[in-house]
Amino acid sequence: MGSIQGFKGFDKNLMCLGFQYEVGKQYKIDEEPICCCRNGFHICENPLDTFNYYPPVSSRFCKVRGDGKSQKGSGDSKIAVSRIRIDTEIGLGGIIEAATSFISKQAKSTKGNQAHAATTGYRAHAATTGDFSHAATTGCEAHAATTGCEAHAATTGYMAHAATTGNQAHAATTGYRAHAATTGDFSHAATTG
Repeated sequence: MGSIQGFKGFDKNLMCLGFQYEVGKQYKIDEEPICCCRNGFHICENPLDTFNYYPPVSSRFCKVRGDGKSQKGSGDSKIAVSRIRIDTEIGLGGIIEAATSFISKQAKSTKGNQAHAATTGYRAHAATTGDFSHAATTGCEAHAATTGCEAHAATTGYMAHAATTGNQAHAATTGYRAHAATTGDFSHAATTG
């Protein structure tokens, strides 16, 4: 397997499942086989999938690089790897910016399970529907909306808004007069700015 660029969430102390991490350090596990959700170091290729494991409000987020043996999870972009390097801490704003870029590259549809939508620019809007769907926007008065189980919406920019509905749905915004709202069990909303 080649190197995988990804993202990882942590608690406020930069710990994940009781394991202490440090920015700039590399870690490895020799246990085999690597099995997602059982062992290994877990990373997400889609930045918004980190919210499935760490809520946007009280967590820390980093860019990471995975290497060695790996196994892809099911349901989202989570991958277990045998080696991980914690490159840089990027915070909530960095996750949202990375999500906009990621979704822009992946966007094919705006409805259906795992649908993605991304926009950029003045008064940009993105909307998706379906389980594991994502919407991301950047720009002044940008809006993102999703509906579906584990759906995510992220925006950045002046008067940006993000709204989601569905169990484990997440909405995150950054920018002056930014708003985020969610409905559904285990849903989270976060704003900065």
